Amino acid sequence: MHPITSAVRKLRIRKDTLGQDLIEYALLAGLLAFGGCVVIPSATDTLNTVYGRVTSVLIVVAQGGDPVGSAQH
Repeated sequence: MHPITSAVRKLRIRKDTLGQDLIEYALLAGLLAFGGCVVIPSATDTLNTVYGRVTSVLIVVAQGGDPVGSAQH
């Protein structure tokens, strides 16, 4: 048997798949980041509206008011 072939069998390089999961997770994270960059700019106005409403309710609660009566739906 060739020495390189026996070394490969001893090291089990062919069966080593531990790094494969890491690469798959990195590709998935990159895909999600790219998708987020595409979606986020179109949702900016909606997010600003939601965060504005949440902020106004939190201000009313911090001042001791009733958030249900003062929040606009």
